[in-house]
Amino acid sequence: MRIDKGYWGNWITEGWPIEEVKISDRDRGILQDLAKQFRELCERPVEKEKIQLWKDHNDLKETRPLLLVDMENGWNEAVRFDRDIKCEGYMAQDWEMWFRKEIFWAKKMQDDKPLTPVFYLPHRAVNTEWGIGENKVEIGEGDKNKAYSWVATMKDMDDEEFENLDVEKTIEDPVVIVDEKATNAALELAKEVFDGIVDVKLRTWWFWSSHIALAYANFRGQDGLLYDNTDNTLPDMNEDVIRTELRRMFEKTKENDNHVEVVLKDLHTISNKPEQVIRWVQIAREEMERIYLA
Repeated sequence: MRIDKGYWGNWITEGWPIEEVKISDRDRGILQDLAKQFRELCERPVEKEKIQLWKDHNDLKETRPLLLVDMENGWNEAVRFDRDIKCEGYMAQDWEMWFRKEIFWAKKMQDDKPLTPVFYLPHRAVNTEWGIGENKVEIGEGDKNKAYSWVATMKDMDDEEFENLDVEKTIEDPVVIVDEKATNAALELAKEVFDGIVDVKLRTWWFWSSHIALAYANFRGQDGLLYDNTDNTLPDMNEDVIRTELRRMFEKTKENDNHVEVVLKDLHTISNKPEQVIRWVQIAREEMERIYLA
């Protein structure tokens, strides 16, 4: 079953290869009808009221509490590709999913998320991450929401070999490769399809969240991740990994003039060692200053 990968709000996470940048006449009609419904919802007076509420809230003015509900992966149960999506083309299905989620939010959810008459498209790009990969082993066939396992890259490495590993040579420098041709083709086609209905803009959200822990688990295995971060025999290796990943990410954000926040959260346990969190902050600050304040 195909799933919507745009968790954390309504955004399309990946662009499309040039061979998928096409819209049939049938799909065009479906998308234009949805876009018109969406535009009508955007024109409601309540949308302007919600926009002003959020502005006042962010300016620390006195407002009522604002309500925002995002079902994240639950969207795959509320709006399903195999039940609700009518378009046939791969890219058209993604576009339809985006509009149906916005309409669902406005008509059924009815929280304080404001609607604006803009259809957002992502860049077509590939992020190489850390060159580690997932090596997934599917458990639930046919449903990507089911559990899966994976084969860790360094699964069979013994502790001594792992402790002496050269992190700089093992972990690759992450690179984002943008396909400008495919990106611009999708943008121009969307402008043509939705001309006179809604505006079309590029908006790509690349962000770094759980990827350090996720990449480490793909690299060392889930049991290895837990072992390495609770066993005092491998402190140097842990710091090397943290420093390498933070430094390389800071290098990329500095190079591209990004505005950056680094958040460490959702710590379900610290193994009764608050000093590890304190040390993490020290390392993060040292690497930040090395790149940004040198």
